[in-house]
Amino acid sequence: MINQKIKFTNDVIIFLDFILIMTTGFVLKSMGGRDITLYLFRSEWLGIHFYASMLLCVLIIIHLAFNWNWIVMMFKFNLRSPRDL
Repeated sequence: MINQKIKFTNDVIIFLDFILIMTTGFVLKSMGGRDITLYLFRSEWLGIHFYASMLLCVLIIIHLAFNWNWIVMMFKFNLRSPRDL
């Protein structure tokens, strides 16, 4: 049960982090030639975008680690020959 709570928490954080990455990407794209938007400099927006992206990579690795048994089981199930069915 505790494992399911950790998985759910990880998935929620992945979702929120993805929204943060999309938002900072949109802000960076819409800045144009300006150096400051919403009280932050472009370099600060780039820093937030970069570290949120690195966090997403770590969270996805954790997500894969928690679901590794399921991934292996699905590959075994889908790669077996039709005679085994």
